[in-house]
Amino acid sequence: MNVDTSNALNMTAMSTINGLNAKADHSVAQMKSFAEALKNAANNPANNKDGTETPEAISKAEALNEEKIRRTAREFEAMFISQMLAPMFENIDPDPVFGGGQGEDMFKGMLIEEYGKTIAEQGGLGLEDVIRAQLETYQKEMTQ
Repeated sequence: MNVDTSNALNMTAMSTINGLNAKADHSVAQMKSFAEALKNAANNPANNKDGTETPEAISKAEALNEEKIRRTAREFEAMFISQMLAPMFENIDPDPVFGGGQGEDMFKGMLIEEYGKTIAEQGGLGLEDVIRAQLETYQKEMTQ
């Protein structure tokens, strides 16, 4: 491997890591704001006349919360899978007759994202369950 190829691979790896870090920071910020909203909702119940929440309101809020956590975990897994798939497509040369150009470069990234979403929806790598459990634990800690 020559120096130019090595430098290009290092730059690609750093770009991927920076992209993952930015997305992870965004996800953490979203979870913190969501946990804060849950904490505020728990501290300000107002569904009954005496100021307590009804069991129906609690179960509905919990169901919405679980759905949001599940969706967030799946989206994170899809993004992770997309980042793992991206290097596989870097060395694929476009079809000389019909391919190439800036359009293909743009749509290749979108295609890889869709591959990641599809793989995650079909069961993925098994990260969704782990991420969901961690988010639920984190949320419980934040609301106590």
